[in-house]
This record gives sequence, C-alpha cells and structure tokens, in this order.
Amino acid sequence: MWMNKILFLLSAALFLTKPAFGDEGRFSLIPKGGTISYDAICFDDIATAKLLTFKEFVELEYKKKCEFEKSELQISLLKEQDILFIQFEENKNRFEIQLNALQDENDLLREKISKTTKVNLPVAIVISTAVGFSIGFGSYYIASK
Repeated sequence: MWMNKILFLLSAALFLTKPAFGDEGRFSLIPKGGTISYDAICFDDIATAKLLTFKEFVELEYKKKCEFEKSELQISLLKEQDILFIQFEENKNRFEIQLNALQDENDLLREKISKTTKVNLPVAIVISTAVGFSIGFGSYYIASK
C-alpha cells in the first residue's frame, strides 16, 4: 500500500514538472475492479525510464549546480582579490610618494641647518668685540664733546 503511494508521489513529481526536452511519458490509473483486482498505476516506457533514472538525474543536476555555484564563487573571490591587490598597490604608491616628499623635505631642512651652523666662532667673537669697542669709543667721543 505505501509502495503504491510512493510510486504515485514520484510519478506526480516527475510528470508535474516540465522536462527540458523530449516526451513527457504517460501513466494511467487503473481503479480497483478494473482489469486487475487492486489499485495500480501503469507507466509507458518513457515514464518508466524517467522513474528509474530520476535519482541519477537529480544527482547529476545538483552536481552541475554545485560546480556552477563553485565557479561563480571562485570568480567572485578572484575579482575581490584583484580589487584588493589594486587598492594595495595604489596605497603603496601613494605612501611611497609621501615618504619621498618627506625625505626630500627632511634633506632640505638638514641642508639649511648645516648652512646656519657653519659659523666660524673665533671670527664671530673678534668681529663682535670690535663692534662693541667701536660703539664704546664712539659713545665716549660723542659724550666728551
């Protein structure tokens, strides 16, 4: 009894869905008291073949679907990887430009500092002393007149 129900459900699932190509196959219900003494379902050759190969068909269909999804995921991840690599290269180039600019500025400031610190100290002392004495003598000369 339950075997008949399972066969009926399988046949209903098989025949209610549209196949991609080919003949759909036919089945007929034979009521109890017809030419046989029990309820039965009769299938033609195409319907029988579809029922017998339904498991393999579903396995193949899901295998292909899984391969398709896997390839889509791989393509999506490769695109994302490429985008991240491009962003990395862009940031790397930008930071290298900034680093070079800062290094150039640092070199320029070091050069300016080195120029200002190259004062000859003894000459500066002699000149400042001479200027101090001349201001002092000038003030004395002006004050004495």
